[in-house]
Amino acid sequence: MKTKIPFLAFFLLCIQISISQVGVNNVDPQSMLDITASNVATPANTDGILIPRVDDFPATNPTTTQNGMLIFATGAGTPTEGFYWWDFSTLSWIPFTGGGTGAERIDDLTDGKSDVDGSQDGSSIFLGITAGAADDASDNGNIGIGYQALNAAVGNVANEGVENVAVGYQTLTLNTSGRRNTALGYTALTTNSSGQRNTAIGQGALEGNTIGDNNTAIGAVALNDNTTGDSNVAVGYLSLATNTTGINNNALGNQTLRNNEFGDKNTAIGDYAGRFLDDENLVDLDNDDNVYIGSNAGNSDINASQNVYIGSDAGAGLYTSGGSGNGNAENKSGNIFIGYRSGYNETGSDKLYIENSSTASPLIYGEFDNNILRVNGTLQVDDPTGTGYAFPAADGTANQVLTTDGAGAVTWAAGGGGTLAASRATVTTNQTIASANTWTKVNFDATDFDLNNDYDEPNDEFDVPADGVYRITAMYTSDANENNSRTFGIRIVAGGNNYQEVNYKQMNENSRAVRQVSALAELDAADTIYIEARVNVASGLTIDNTSKFTSFSVERVR
Repeated sequence: MKTKIPFLAFFLLCIQISISQVGVNNVDPQSMLDITASNVATPANTDGILIPRVDDFPATNPTTTQNGMLIFATGAGTPTEGFYWWDFSTLSWIPFTGGGTGAERIDDLTDGKSDVDGSQDGSSIFLGITAGAADDASDNGNIGIGYQALNAAVGNVANEGVENVAVGYQTLTLNTSGRRNTALGYTALTTNSSGQRNTAIGQGALEGNTIGDNNTAIGAVALNDNTTGDSNVAVGYLSLATNTTGINNNALGNQTLRNNEFGDKNTAIGDYAGRFLDDENLVDLDNDDNVYIGSNAGNSDINASQNVYIGSDAGAGLYTSGGSGNGNAENKSGNIFIGYRSGYNETGSDKLYIENSSTASPLIYGEFDNNILRVNGTLQVDDPTGTGYAFPAADGTANQVLTTDGAGAVTWAAGGGGTLAASRATVTTNQTIASANTWTKVNFDATDFDLNNDYDEPNDEFDVPADGVYRITAMYTSDANENNSRTFGIRIVAGGNNYQEVNYKQMNENSRAVRQVSALAELDAADTIYIEARVNVASGLTIDNTSKFTSFSVERVR
């Protein structure tokens, strides 16, 4: 039969028995109160001490004399289940933390150490199995949290191996002399030995780095294979994942510049931008200085340099790693593609595309190696609806010139080209003017020259090719001497009107009649010009067909 004795009464009884030490289940107490289990190896389920159990805290706060008093909350009331102690300085019940096992709880801080020598000079802090195992406990300023974090960090040798932060499984595990590195994530910077000022955030970020400096990797597997490359920035899953020795690269986005190994000074922004640059190369082929901005921009470039692509799918192509997909690996350099899918199918180098489609005829096209700039559309200068004008989109015919209507429209018109209109016509047979006082067209039915094919020989006239100013000259000579009783005339008919006329009486007896006329005329395209002759006596004039005596010339002067 068990007798219930209040603990306090029992305690007082024991004090009366021995004012120095009390033993329970033992005869040789080793402290003021020494309680021994019924069996150390196989204790009974009643071996232990029960602290007073309460559902709620006392309605009246304990006093300073109870400072440190211990209770156990059952969880049936307001307090959460657990042990609490009374802190009179704050007038509150303080819960005990910890007490569990496994990943959810921290059992103890026996692996953590800081300023153990009492100098307060910045010793390292480590928490995790074998974290900081080789640390010399001097003022290294390292922080390692996680399994084997900073496991090989020895100490401050020539100011090396200091000021590192490693949080995660095997982070900075092999680091010995690298300093001012930050690793956060599973195996981040795990093989770094002497690389400095690197930042790796994400599972496997900069995992293979050994001596590379000043790299920043944010994202799972970002810069995963980097070993000696310096000053790279990778933000995004698998960005610059296979970079090994490339320097000064910037990658922002999912799998950007993923396969770059050796390329330097490349910038890629957007998911998959420049993804296959340097893909499967075994040596450095100078795949440098590319700029890819836009999702999938430059995705098909394998060996490329000095390209600038701006826009989603700009210069993207259809390449898949190893050539297993549609399209081919592209080797090109010196291109500038601007716009959605601009230059998508271009495989050459030194090209300019400005377009929002994959067309082979972009709005603006250029060739840097040939100094060509092309506009596949209407080129406007200022706004044609205002004071500007627009060039025609299509080429004109041979020898046409550009003319403006003064209202913004520039069109091709006849009579231009590199040579202005000019022709000289003659007659092939003598021509008799049969009717008296009747103007008759002179049969200038042949040409000595006609630069732009503007003279109409069958109709004995010049067809004006374009608006402009023309110089007109004509003369005829009779084939025989004439007396002074006759009057001879010559005139220019232009645009259907009598434009210039000469008439006078033969002055010299027994000499040939010579008449000539010349004028400047402003004419319109499609006007005609021809020459007419007149005599006051029927059949009184026969025109000599010799070209030096009879001719008709037209020249455009502006």
